[in-house]
Amino acid sequence: MKKTIIFLVFFSLIQFCADNIFAQIRIKNMYAKIEKKLAEDKNYLDIYSIMFQAKSVQMTGLQNIPRTNEKPAFNFNTAETHSYEIIFMKENSEFDSTVILHVKETIDKSATSNDFFGNSSSESSKEINVALSFQDIEELYFNQPDIYSALYKLTEFLANNNEPVKLLGLKVDEQVNKSKGISSKNNQDFLNFQMVNSNHHYPKVVLETQKKARRSRGQTAETAATDYKIDASFGNVSFFYKDLDLGYSTISGELDMGTKVLNLHPWQSMSLTAGIRSLVTISGTSQNLLEDFIIDARLMGRTKLNTSSLVKNLPFVFVTAPKLNIGSGIVLDLSASRAYGMPFINFYLATGATKSFVPSVKFIDRKGESVAYFSPQQWESSMSFYWNTTEEMTLRFRIDIGAANYNIQKINYSTGNSINQVFNKIQPFTTLYLNFAPKNNDFFGSSFKLFDNQLTIKFWLKLLELSALHSFRFETSYITVPFMRAIKEWEAEEGSSYFSIRYRYGF
Repeated sequence: MKKTIIFLVFFSLIQFCADNIFAQIRIKNMYAKIEKKLAEDKNYLDIYSIMFQAKSVQMTGLQNIPRTNEKPAFNFNTAETHSYEIIFMKENSEFDSTVILHVKETIDKSATSNDFFGNSSSESSKEINVALSFQDIEELYFNQPDIYSALYKLTEFLANNNEPVKLLGLKVDEQVNKSKGISSKNNQDFLNFQMVNSNHHYPKVVLETQKKARRSRGQTAETAATDYKIDASFGNVSFFYKDLDLGYSTISGELDMGTKVLNLHPWQSMSLTAGIRSLVTISGTSQNLLEDFIIDARLMGRTKLNTSSLVKNLPFVFVTAPKLNIGSGIVLDLSASRAYGMPFINFYLATGATKSFVPSVKFIDRKGESVAYFSPQQWESSMSFYWNTTEEMTLRFRIDIGAANYNIQKINYSTGNSINQVFNKIQPFTTLYLNFAPKNNDFFGSSFKLFDNQLTIKFWLKLLELSALHSFRFETSYITVPFMRAIKEWEAEEGSSYFSIRYRYGF
């Protein structure tokens, strides 16, 4: 028995060593095939290169670079006769970061001589070597992350400040739609969405796909210099002045006739909300909107406004007589970019007093009693996810997934003005947004929100753009009747719609 155990242990050790050896051979063969492909095949990939001299860039962390196959450590030579070429693949829909393939070294060995008559002539001679092979770089990635990181940062720096040269002759079909969505790793999708859909000022960012001349990543660029910006529609007005730009924070004002969470159109909610909005960026030593943590916050006050008779006569609102009153109170509305790899987040809270509320609308219910309904509190919390159909980001999507809640108080005037809470339920909701922006020019957008068994459909279309300052949009929204449940007493018994023209100045 003892001999059998010893034999099994010995056999296992041999098997383990054999597996290790064969695995290393397979990896080595794989590296060899890749490097042969890179050296010989000129039509299978879209590869770029950048030339540089070591003396002209910062080489911190790139000394004594270890190499594989018993080759001595490599150091970049700062002499004039030495130049280097980094060959890499750009990030795209298949790769979420730049892929460094290898580094070549070119040594100029040109010699100058004089002939019998004293005339000088030069003989050009260049020696080209692979300084760091694909295997060397991959081993750095796995075993020397600090050195690999320094090499990666050098490549990114060179690519951002110089136009990379395309090595291969393969024509890439830019119109091919990928089978999966393309999402940016930074705040680019968030900023794209807000700059088109937000009614408040957002600094414009030079996108990588828009760069004609190289700029530093995250640099802002305003299309037109304006002292103020205005966004105005039939139900909402916002205003921004340049002196309210405080650097890492901007402040603007807003006036709104609508309300979130509840399935109501502007003016139908019988409330007026007014306050300030602040855009805050939490940055390092310098502001970088593509990488910073961004908070878009509104702090507003809401008061009831009796528009019950007016709303039925407005030519752009098609609703039945309102039945639900909205309570006065404070509104907090937050949107933030992601932090530590988390999704983008949104939070909304509106809350107010319940005891002293005097409703604007009361009616006779099905029992023949005089009643009034009002909602003093609403909240909504969600996560946002963005994606694009192509790298040009022509068709952009966003989906919000979260939960929302509102409560309903009932005042019964037939029983001594008693107040009872008749509804308070947390429910899931989802909203899908779609924007069409050919060549980064916003053209139309739509959204579909499903909450409380009702579907809210919104659509906008750019009608006219005068220079880079003035633009006009047509907007419409439709709220369906509740489905798969009974209609509540404070809800309309038929679908409602709303139309508006939105004017934007300076956006």
